[in-house]
Amino acid sequence: MLRMLFGWMLVIAGTTALAGEGPVSPEPVDGEEPTLPQAPGEPDFDDPDQLSTFVDAVVRTRMDRDNIAGVTVAVVHEGETVLLRGYGQAYENGTPVDLEKHLFRVASISKTFIWTAIMQLVEQGKISLDDPINEHLPESLHVEERGEDIVRIRHLLAHNAGFEDSMLGHLIEIDQDELRPLNQYLAEHQPERVREAGELITYSNYASALAGALVAEVAGIDFETYVEDFIFAPLGMERSSFREPLDEAAVERGLPEALDEALAADISEGFQRSGGKYRDQGFEYLAHTSPSGGMSATAADMARFMLAHLNKGELDGERILEAETAREMHTLLASNAEGVDGMVHGFIERSLPGDFDAFGHGGALFHFFSEMILIPDLELGVFISTNTRGGRSMTRALPNLLVDHFFVEPGESPEPPEDFADTGERYAGEYRGTRRNYTTVEKLASLDSVTTVRLDDEGYLVTDDRPGDRRWMKIDEQLFVEVDGPDTLGFRESEDGEIDRMYLPGGTQAADRIGYFASQAWLSLIGGLTALAAVGGLAWSWRGRRLLPDGASSGERHAGWLLPLQSLLWLGGLALFSTEMDRLDSGLAAFANYPSALAMIAVATINLAALTTLANAVTGWWLWRERRRPLSWRLAHAAGVLTAVALMATLCYWNVIGWRF
Repeated sequence: MLRMLFGWMLVIAGTTALAGEGPVSPEPVDGEEPTLPQAPGEPDFDDPDQLSTFVDAVVRTRMDRDNIAGVTVAVVHEGETVLLRGYGQAYENGTPVDLEKHLFRVASISKTFIWTAIMQLVEQGKISLDDPINEHLPESLHVEERGEDIVRIRHLLAHNAGFEDSMLGHLIEIDQDELRPLNQYLAEHQPERVREAGELITYSNYASALAGALVAEVAGIDFETYVEDFIFAPLGMERSSFREPLDEAAVERGLPEALDEALAADISEGFQRSGGKYRDQGFEYLAHTSPSGGMSATAADMARFMLAHLNKGELDGERILEAETAREMHTLLASNAEGVDGMVHGFIERSLPGDFDAFGHGGALFHFFSEMILIPDLELGVFISTNTRGGRSMTRALPNLLVDHFFVEPGESPEPPEDFADTGERYAGEYRGTRRNYTTVEKLASLDSVTTVRLDDEGYLVTDDRPGDRRWMKIDEQLFVEVDGPDTLGFRESEDGEIDRMYLPGGTQAADRIGYFASQAWLSLIGGLTALAAVGGLAWSWRGRRLLPDGASSGERHAGWLLPLQSLLWLGGLALFSTEMDRLDSGLAAFANYPSALAMIAVATINLAALTTLANAVTGWWLWRERRRPLSWRLAHAAGVLTAVALMATLCYWNVIGWRF
């Protein structure tokens, strides 16, 4: 993540991250879109052979391209399940995926069950969306109220409660001994609120888990049991669960009852390809925050959930929502700007080819990626899940490709306005996403979560927010449409007429414009210059160790040892920190074991370097007042101090100065 930052320093001195809606995980770089086989005649969705041939082609070509071990797919249409498919392997031993048997981890799609439960409680009159959440939560989970700034239940559904993001070291666990009951976890890891409730949609795992705790508190039973009794059972979802394979010690600490052993044995393993083989990466535990991402399910069960929502809350004579409640739930609750995707009472509004109204949710762990899309206009639902790191690209692509192939007439790409080239540069720049940490050293995880916007030679706006650039054409005031896709992109103009914020596709966050001194380029530059000056300081200190003038002042004597000490501390601190960043980039184990001892030693060393630099800055006054040291020595001293002070200011912005874990 930070290799660029300290690369220069290491040459001189001898050196992660849920989906749009879950833990962030590296994706493969997209190559050219695979050519899919075309059936003779016009595409006909009602022809089961055409549908299965098309889905098979999409899935298999992308499995080959992206090295995906296993995939499960469900498609529902007009009240029926029209396609269920399993591909590849569910276990390291090569066992084929059984779509009726094998459970996949659906990650943040779990949240749609929270929101369904919330709407059930609204329907029963037990809560209102306008209720302050503190009215329905135990005191240990209360959120600070600031005058009129009160977090209400609707803010949890809309992801605009104002929480910063935090996930390192606690969102996913690999050791059951680290798991804690939901309410304890939420009390110990409550993030800061960095904006007022209702101000801006910024996706929050914490807010969602808090909603799950609210459901449990109001219902008087744990969340897992609530969903089993009031959603799974009515819908016949017998092979779905929010429970996990826990040992007795975890349950005795207050975790939910463990998943039935027979069902646990049918959860697919999560893979990463290594040495030409798919290797199991171990279980990703979310029992401590299960409402926001801990569900496992078969594709067949997810088909039943989609059918119920598409049929306004009813399936096979059983209701999970009254029709009026379902209609309300499927309407837009909030958006960051007119014309861009927003939140549909917990579901996320989706832009699809053909401009159909659609909503759904994605999910991402380190080794499972999933997508669920509901399109009421077409009475169509699509669910897909993969069990391998790098599967996000496939899950995002399938629904779009399917709709585009079967339901959209080919059209021409729009042309940009002729005068846009004259005004488009005002949008150009770097924008950092608002789904990030603001108050701890974890803020550094957002260093490279930047979208670059530029204007191309043809007059289109271009962004690099995905592998491969995307082009955009202006269609309205501060609103753009994707040239070769369905997404929209919005901007905000500040009171002084400058573009200062971008509203990203997908509806789950925005991005604020950043200046050069908040960029990765500046951090790389000042980090490199400080390292270079430190090496120079060591060299000049060695050369000048016998050049101390007779009758030297105490400041001059202190400078003789403070400069090399400062240099060593900065070189050591930066090297340790860079090593820690590489460790965090290495996978799930590093993600879960944060902060490591190495991280704490690195930050402590950098803080000692900062204190030494301040002391050394004071000695500089004597050096330049007395002017008895050689000019070259004084210049080396000044360079070391000035570059280090600039780096200190930068690291203070990134919360590295101090002890902000």
